[in-house]
Amino acid sequence: MSQTYIQNLLSVLYAFLKLGITSFGGPAAHLGYFRKEFVENRAWFTESQYAQLVAIAQFLPGPASSQVGFAVGLLRAGWLGALIAFISFTLPSVAVMLAVAWFLPSLQSDIAIMLTAALKVLACIIVTDAVLAMFRQFCLSISRALIAIVAFTVLMLYSVNALMLILLFISAIVGGVIFKNEPQAEIINWQAPFSNRLAYFLIAIFVIIFGLSFWYVSEPTTLSGIFSGFYQTGSLVFGGGHVVLPLLEEQWLTNNIVSKADFLAGYGAAQMLPGPLFSFAAYIAALLPVSNQAAAVSIALAGIFLPGFLLMAAALPIWVRLSQYNFLRGAIIALNAAVVGILASVLIDPVLLSGIQVWPDALITLIAVLLLQTKKLAMIWVILLSLLIHLTINLSFG
Repeated sequence: MSQTYIQNLLSVLYAFLKLGITSFGGPAAHLGYFRKEFVENRAWFTESQYAQLVAIAQFLPGPASSQVGFAVGLLRAGWLGALIAFISFTLPSVAVMLAVAWFLPSLQSDIAIMLTAALKVLACIIVTDAVLAMFRQFCLSISRALIAIVAFTVLMLYSVNALMLILLFISAIVGGVIFKNEPQAEIINWQAPFSNRLAYFLIAIFVIIFGLSFWYVSEPTTLSGIFSGFYQTGSLVFGGGHVVLPLLEEQWLTNNIVSKADFLAGYGAAQMLPGPLFSFAAYIAALLPVSNQAAAVSIALAGIFLPGFLLMAAALPIWVRLSQYNFLRGAIIALNAAVVGILASVLIDPVLLSGIQVWPDALITLIAVLLLQTKKLAMIWVILLSLLIHLTINLSFG
């Protein structure tokens, strides 16, 4: 390996480890951290190049911020750079999520119940803030807001398997037609560190594994079942990490494999941490009744991240040709709007219905959201203050 390549690997390691420890605020905030680091501070990409990476991630299923980070590592230092970027950005939050999963059951029951309730209120705060922020970002016109409202209404009225994916597909078709004349971003031509032939091979791998995950059905708590379940989730999540909530809820709560209290507590903890929200997969795997938890956690993480990474890598050399078509850009606009409606439905059920039990919970949520929306306090301080107030009220008044 050349000295320049080693330096690139080390710079990727340092940059993403720092981001994995400090990037609080969820997927949308991560993209802001990435832009600051890789466009302004390190000048690895131009504004237009970075915008294209974000556009690709928004169109593909998977965790958008992690996919952008994976692509940054891949374009900067090849496949090893992509792997280092993923591990460095993900490992800190995974370690804390495992600690939460293992530590909560060992607490005295009263303390565990109180902490669980606090984390569920935290989930209410963060998801409400995310819905409002995404609505402002993706629903800039009446037509876009209407797409979000229709998606929200349908999901609140009907509970049908795969309905979310159907809504996203219809939204993409509609958006490709009605938004095709929206202003276009500059098309960037970058050189991916592999051929177009390999890109199509990666797509084939994605499709084959996705098909096998449905064809070879096993118990959800076996290692193959864990991989299949999380791979399916990672393949169907459009719009970033927050949208993983309803898919994981359907998968692990429907059969009472994980309790709703534990599920929402872990989701609240994941929202509080820096790094990718998909690290929530490690928490769920750690709660499963399996003999080898280390293997279960590793397989869950591999399953949920792999689909998005396969497609992101494949898209890099293909995007230049596809992005010249206005239909694709219009589809992205509509998909983002539909995601707002999906997340709003999740906010109602199960987040608010399970997280708000008494009036102080509602008051804490309202004040915290106002602080976040008005930018009076940074995310981390609002989170810590909300947890402190909730725990103080419960300790004082039981």
